[in-house]
Amino acid sequence: MRGAVNKNPENDKWEPLKVSFGFPFMLFYGTFSVFQMSCNS
Repeated sequence: MRGAVNKNPENDKWEPLKVSFGFPFMLFYGTFSVFQMSCNS
């Protein structure tokens, strides 16, 4: 795993950014789909 990170520093630079954007989005999307389901039933 370490070797792949060292070989590709460009991808490593974007990793925290992807996490910081992805996590709230997944959380929002999950909440929204649950809300939508409870409205439909």
